[in-house]
Amino acid sequence: MSHEKEVFICYETKTGLSFAKHLKESLEKMKSPKLSFVASEDLKPGEPEQDVRENAIEKCRYFVVIVTSLTLESDEVKKEISLAGKCGKTLIICKNKKIDRALLSKLPMISKLQHIDDFETKEELANNVISAILDIEELEKRNPERKIVFDASPTPIKSFDKLAEKQFEVRDIIYEGKVIPYIEFESNEGHEHECTLYSKIYNDFFERAYYLEANFNLVPINKLKDILLMYYNTFVNYQHYHSAFSITQSGLNWIGYGANNFVKALQNQSLRYSQIKKKYGDETYIHHNESACFIDEIGETIFYIDTQPKSSSNLNELTLDFFSIGFIFKDIPFNTIYNEFFNKIKNVPESLKEVNGGLTQRFPLKEFTFKEEGFIATNYRDERYVSGLYGEIPIELKNNEIINRHNKIIVNLRDYHDMKQKRKHSIRGVKITQIPSGSYILDFTGDWQ
Repeated sequence: MSHEKEVFICYETKTGLSFAKHLKESLEKMKSPKLSFVASEDLKPGEPEQDVRENAIEKCRYFVVIVTSLTLESDEVKKEISLAGKCGKTLIICKNKKIDRALLSKLPMISKLQHIDDFETKEELANNVISAILDIEELEKRNPERKIVFDASPTPIKSFDKLAEKQFEVRDIIYEGKVIPYIEFESNEGHEHECTLYSKIYNDFFERAYYLEANFNLVPINKLKDILLMYYNTFVNYQHYHSAFSITQSGLNWIGYGANNFVKALQNQSLRYSQIKKKYGDETYIHHNESACFIDEIGETIFYIDTQPKSSSNLNELTLDFFSIGFIFKDIPFNTIYNEFFNKIKNVPESLKEVNGGLTQRFPLKEFTFKEEGFIATNYRDERYVSGLYGEIPIELKNNEIINRHNKIIVNLRDYHDMKQKRKHSIRGVKITQIPSGSYILDFTGDWQ
């Protein structure tokens, strides 16, 4: 008998069976039904139980773990999770709210996963799983060649040049039909020394936020590469969404995406400074430090590096001063992977810090048109799709001092469109998130017609 079902539901029978049965019913009633395997209902008398379970895991697309009070002690659950990891399945973890998150260390295969949904009722569990599946399908629709999976034995990234391959959605800046590593914005008055990034951000930190931060002085450029490599290797099982960077010096800003382009932009310091002289004159004062910030979003966390690179005529001697590195959280993190990372870079923060009042503000805007100068593109099979645009800041936004930081902005589209199509674009809203060390992330949302 075939057991090829799209969802495998992993649970402990005594405390989790009723949740599993209700979840199965809910998944199979979806608009696009997800046939689901629940052992107590799908195993038939006389069938080799272990073989059937293993076959169902190997054939499934999503592997859902329901963590209830006895799940943590179940050897069968641990075996199923281990096999799902080896098979590279997409794991969705849901934990009963009564279970202390720190106890997940008893399930080491899932304890390092960032996104773990809490539930109290059967209905809440079903909603969480269905929402997770729909979110995954929406992300993968944009780039079907990359699947969101959990690899129990991930291959380490050996080269800094390979980091781009770990980005779920690689974003390219397109200007006059060519890919460029970064774009140049001018600072508006009062924001000349601030570092502001432009990136789509899934997480909000409206009411409260927590962060862990370590600090260094005089980090050589090669050590920065090592730190970024350690970061991506430590969080190799996590889905990296959008990474972005900004570098600021003497009224000019260089904005881009990806860890590789960030380092490339830093090392292009002399070229960037020649642009300052060209724009403002040879007598323009170049400060001995510039400002730079890099972010990467994983699950419910934002990773950041905020620093002040020293001005140097020798790119091989480039050093980064006042180097802050950390993570921003919505809730108190119990996952030990953050300490694992800080131990690797040999600088463990003394304590978790809390920000009352949050770090994110949202500004709803009356919809108005936006004229682009260039595009942000995402690869989709053999085609490029427009995922964002950049151009001069609209006059409607120039009176808002919080938003009006540069002469240009980047707008992230809610839905992408073919690069070959000519579309009209509009802005619908914006939110701004402050990084604890002082930089800002602007996320303008746009549509097309």
